[in-house]
Amino acid sequence: MATLSPLPAGPELAAFRAALPDGTGDGPTAGRLCALGTAAHLARGQELPPDPREDRLVWIAAGSAKLVAAHTGGLPGGQVLAFHFAGDLVSVLRQSDGDFRLVALADCDLAIFPADRFLDIAQGDPAVLRSVLSRSLQALHRSRTRMMQM
Repeated sequence: MATLSPLPAGPELAAFRAALPDGTGDGPTAGRLCALGTAAHLARGQELPPDPREDRLVWIAAGSAKLVAAHTGGLPGGQVLAFHFAGDLVSVLRQSDGDFRLVALADCDLAIFPADRFLDIAQGDPAVLRSVLSRSLQALHRSRTRMMQM
């Protein structure tokens, strides 16, 4: 199970700020987004379970993970939905929408944000919002391509 903590002024925060569009990483929108986030480290094989109440956006600062729809009845494993890598922004739905889990394929450092509040803040800066959309579409395209190759 992942350990969640307030997002420190460490490598996840610096990497997240650096990934934002030029000129926005030191801006007020970036500051508000980082204040909203939490950090987590997943060792290989560990899972980030769904939040019971809200959808989350998970930014992978380092490592790789797979998004899995867990089997019913608590059986191990599950249906792999996508593969994600450092720099990807992954949507993880709330538990009421299904049991979707992010499972580390290698040690992962994550920045986790409540999706609705993240998007509310991001829309205040069109460059940041466009970056979020662009990263999400790139991750989706790359994941679909890799799944087709399997």
